[in-house]
Amino acid sequence: MAIEIIGAGAIGMLMASRIADVDNNIILWTRSYEQAEQINHNGIHRLNSDGTSSWISKVKAEQLSFEAWKKHEGERQLLLCVKQTHLTDELLSMLQQMQTSNGSSSKAVTLIAFQNGSGHMELLHQAIPNIPLHIAVTSEGARRLDGHTVQHTGIGDIWMSSNDERPLSLQTDSSGGQKKLAKLLRKAGITVNLSNQMNSWVYRKLMVNAVINPLTAIFDVSNGELPKHPGRLELMKALHQETCGILIDCGLKGTYNDWWQTVLQVCEQTSDNISSMLSDIRAGRRSEIEAINGAVLRLAQQSDKKAPLNRAMLELVQALQK
Repeated sequence: MAIEIIGAGAIGMLMASRIADVDNNIILWTRSYEQAEQINHNGIHRLNSDGTSSWISKVKAEQLSFEAWKKHEGERQLLLCVKQTHLTDELLSMLQQMQTSNGSSSKAVTLIAFQNGSGHMELLHQAIPNIPLHIAVTSEGARRLDGHTVQHTGIGDIWMSSNDERPLSLQTDSSGGQKKLAKLLRKAGITVNLSNQMNSWVYRKLMVNAVINPLTAIFDVSNGELPKHPGRLELMKALHQETCGILIDCGLKGTYNDWWQTVLQVCEQTSDNISSMLSDIRAGRRSEIEAINGAVLRLAQQSDKKAPLNRAMLELVQALQK
């Protein structure tokens, strides 16, 4: 089984380097030829969470293109590790081309989507209805420092759907591949859980992101610094209260206090992490605010609830992007 990671950002490089610790059959698909060459020449330099560093030379990197992709054969697990903002028409079109070639028995392909927020599964359902599709969420913290260097800023876990997430009429039994992938990830030291009820885990990640990401972007602080100022802490509490109420109505299990402790725990475990939203703002890139706080707003509207703080987060971060 080949493991192929689409996206050589922070999570993509972290996953590729950790899997390569225990398995040689891995390809990291990059957006640019230059980054692929950089990784192939230098390897991936991983700064570990315990303060040590590792050089991983067993990752093969290639610039993503259909021509390059179709040369590879066999059972393939595609880990889609790009941000929601990078699910462009161009990438979706390429996935559609991959789907067309998936009719051959020599190309048994499954895709696992690691995007934050919500809305991406609907896009993928429409683009690639014939490829088995799974959803994953991770609380691992990572920061890309350059084209071949990644810092592991916080140890977390991964939750993956054990069942195909497509409509019932299209589902196939791809649980065997998921179990093999989970076994490989655990061998690499990653805590992995398989679930057939992923909604609660998606909402958990959405809740944490909706509180931490916009506030770190607005205040320009790391995750660990966010709750240390009394004013920021009060705003965190208010935003959590609003967001948690909306998501509990949608099916999130647990109490307000349970999830508040989870938010604080994530801040502590990823204390040195610069959130992806803050990284995007600093770099002048479009952030995932619409997929995170925008998603909470859309869920609130479906329940006829108000979400003024999430709307404020959306508008403030959008203003910072301009």
